[in-house]
Amino acid sequence: MSELPPRFLRADQAAAYLGVSADTFRAEVAAGMWPPPIRRGSRTLTWDRLALDKAADALMLSGRTEAGSPLDPLKAAEAKAMAAAMRD
Repeated sequence: MSELPPRFLRADQAAAYLGVSADTFRAEVAAGMWPPPIRRGSRTLTWDRLALDKAADALMLSGRTEAGSPLDPLKAAEAKAMAAAMRD
């Protein structure tokens, strides 16, 4: 029996999964390219691997990979707060 990949990924795992650095991943999350994290406990932020897949598929179909894409679920202030929380 093969081992299943984790469903929920920490920022460093999500970054590796997407093939970017952790800093780039955090910046892209803050810019709205990727879905916001799911808070697990008081300090742990995780990303749903399937939501990342869905967002990546949408980026590929839209042909847009820059900030402000149609996937942007966060307002600017929320994005800044999210980026700050991810650095803590």
